[in-house]
Amino acid sequence: MDSLAKSALLLILTSQEEEAEALVRSLRNGGLAVQGIFASGPGRLPELTSKNDIQLILCCEYDPAIDLDAWMAQYRKLDRDIPLVIIADKATDSSVLIEALRSGGRDLTAREDTDHLQLVVARELSDFEHRRNESLLRERLEECEKRSRDLVDATEEAVAFIQEGIHVQVNPAYQELYGFADIDDLDGLPLLDLIAADFNQQVRDAVRSVERSGATEPVELDLQCLRADGDLFDARLSISSSKVEGEPCVRVIIESRASETGHSQPGFLDQDTGLPNRAALFAELESRAAQAGSEDKPFAVIYVGINIFPMLLQERGLTGALKAAARYGGYLGELAPEGAFLARAGDDGYVLLIDNLRHAEAEELTAKIRKKARLPIDQNSQENAMSQCGTGVVLADSVTNSPSDLMDSAYRNYVFTMLEPTSQAGSAASAEGDRSGTPLEAEQRIAERIQQALDIDGFQLFYQPIVSLKGDRQENYNVLLRLLDEDETLLEAKDFLGVADKSGAMAAIDRWVFRTAIAELAAQRSKGHEINFFVSIAETTLQEEKLLVWICDCLRDCNARGNWLTLQVQEEHARRHAAVFTRLSDGLRKVSCRIALSRFGEGKKPEVLLRNLRLEYAKFPPELGQGLADDRAKQKRLQDLTKLCRETGVKSVVTGVEDARSLTVLWTAGIDYVQGNFLQRPSPSIDQAQQT
Repeated sequence: MDSLAKSALLLILTSQEEEAEALVRSLRNGGLAVQGIFASGPGRLPELTSKNDIQLILCCEYDPAIDLDAWMAQYRKLDRDIPLVIIADKATDSSVLIEALRSGGRDLTAREDTDHLQLVVARELSDFEHRRNESLLRERLEECEKRSRDLVDATEEAVAFIQEGIHVQVNPAYQELYGFADIDDLDGLPLLDLIAADFNQQVRDAVRSVERSGATEPVELDLQCLRADGDLFDARLSISSSKVEGEPCVRVIIESRASETGHSQPGFLDQDTGLPNRAALFAELESRAAQAGSEDKPFAVIYVGINIFPMLLQERGLTGALKAAARYGGYLGELAPEGAFLARAGDDGYVLLIDNLRHAEAEELTAKIRKKARLPIDQNSQENAMSQCGTGVVLADSVTNSPSDLMDSAYRNYVFTMLEPTSQAGSAASAEGDRSGTPLEAEQRIAERIQQALDIDGFQLFYQPIVSLKGDRQENYNVLLRLLDEDETLLEAKDFLGVADKSGAMAAIDRWVFRTAIAELAAQRSKGHEINFFVSIAETTLQEEKLLVWICDCLRDCNARGNWLTLQVQEEHARRHAAVFTRLSDGLRKVSCRIALSRFGEGKKPEVLLRNLRLEYAKFPPELGQGLADDRAKQKRLQDLTKLCRETGVKSVVTGVEDARSLTVLWTAGIDYVQGNFLQRPSPSIDQAQQT
């Protein structure tokens, strides 16, 4: 059985089964493990080669029933690597045989020369096996190269591949380290353009040496590199030989030296930046404070806070914001004086400890940090309009307090520094009637206005209909929040919720919205209106331990029923706090509340959410409903999500509908509900919303 399993399968073109069997016997007598099937009609060639693992075709040209030209015509059409050998009679015209060889035949043997046939068949089967193995190895090589590229892209090390001194491939970490907005900007850029001029010759010699020797052991250089914005930073270059798509090249790994510290133990390192963490910071503070008291060694404590962190959270999400904040540490390290101790104090804060720093020097350094420690961000981003960081300084001397007191003082000075311009600007604005100010001042005014609104019910609810496309007569409204600023201008939620989250007011705002919406809902129901409200819960509120009890109490106090209400949570927040969300939704369902996921479909594998969570509604992101009629990719995404909702029994809601053409697409796709300004803009009262 083993020998049969390893036998090569031959297709013999002949009209005589006996002839085919005789050929197989003669080949076996020559020590070849072969089996054979035969055919006489050329039309069967595609079928036979697709259904059988044929490794060689023998064409008995001497058989009167075999039309050599017809068989060769069919053979040329095959999209498979199967060699063909012609067995001819001595009487056959040589020109016919030569033409057959030109058409793809691998070799020619005489009918009477069995030894020659055995040698040819043995060679062709061996070559066939080599080609097959080569193909398999090539596929495995391509797969390995793909995995290698994926690993390079995923690694946090900054890696580039260089050919003839030019970047041909870089990974995202390399792009971010150098501060390029687009990874394509590095394509074709000379490596030396990113190296400080003083080190160009050293790098050029090292690259040439690696290219000549093909050394896989890396050559390491300590030097300075040049970021996209022109700033220099200390780095270590590791250069070794490599290949890209089979072509020899040089692999370069860049390691910023800004993060090297004495606290290198894993328990004292921040995982995102490699800098000392809070534990290492307080240990270092305690050591320096002790020296300052006993040996009169003063030092400065500088707190650096990232002002734009709340905006980063809004624009990039938690993961993107944390990643950007981690990169900030590298930029601070490059600006810090030699011997300075840099540690990460929190998600959006760092601390510098510097020996023997006078007040004027501290002011100069902090001004430099505020000016130069900037993230490479898009020109149109709101982040560009804001001061990216603030600083607070404490000079510790021989009478210094405890490490915690020093930290508290530095942070307090940072906060005061941030607030001080606001009070000055406020008085100036009162005198001049100008309330524009800086973004930080505007943010502080909004925070004050939010607190005032909470104290005096200064918020306002707006209502936007959620319209059924399938004849549902129930009135559904999405509850939206507005805030009156000092100029009596209504601010939309997106203009102030980021400030509210940063100031810790989000949970209080959500409670106000819920309580006010439930009271309005109960009033409308008492008038006989079959109204339902969709009310959003923020991420901070979602995590409150007693939220479920509070909601149930609010429903009872307002004499409202749970089935009048749909609580909606963003998909990202539900994923991040899956256990909390599941407990809350299970509890709300016991009082008949409905559950919706907003911005549904933005995360990976949305089908997993629908199959594992009990939901009534899935609200798609507004961006999906905008410009839908002219965007095939959006239409395809919409159809996929809608189909998924139908399969799991969840009602689909498309928000952000802005034109009639998109509405037609939504109708055709089978969407259940739509919401958007094209249908009706938000109204400050239910009565207006019903009349519009």
